[in-house]
Amino acid sequence: MLITALSAIHGISFSGPVSAKDQISVYYAEMDAAILKKDPASMSNILKSAASPDYIYIEPDGLSQHLSKMIANIPHGLDPVDRFTTSKTRIDKIAVGSKSTVVHSTQLQEFITKPESDGTIHRFSDLSQNEDTWVKAKGRWMLKISKEKGHRQNGRKTSGL
Repeated sequence: MLITALSAIHGISFSGPVSAKDQISVYYAEMDAAILKKDPASMSNILKSAASPDYIYIEPDGLSQHLSKMIANIPHGLDPVDRFTTSKTRIDKIAVGSKSTVVHSTQLQEFITKPESDGTIHRFSDLSQNEDTWVKAKGRWMLKISKEKGHRQNGRKTSGL
């Protein structure tokens, strides 16, 4: 089932049915793996292959970014990070429809920063709650809207939540 789902998310022909949850779960697992490797090229490719052409990311404060800006910002967002120790996305709820699917998830990322000029390093734990809308297009599920509902860093609320 995993191979079939991987084929579907990357637009490769496949035989047999793939459930929405299986296909969408592969996206989150692949992205978590790329984050753990701190691999911006893989992160960009995974997002590009899963996203619809009109994909949009919405922050808790309402600011939004389109796909091209999200991809351009990936290397910048990784710059202060020395390494990730955890990247896990848990699907909390999934509502599958015939043309759209809404996924509520919780993402935990733990990382260590690069040393500052005095050698100090920091450990961070980021927890975000997200709502992603996927649409059925071209025979597969595509990520259309990612909405970050809230964010906590080291247990402190930074937005939403």
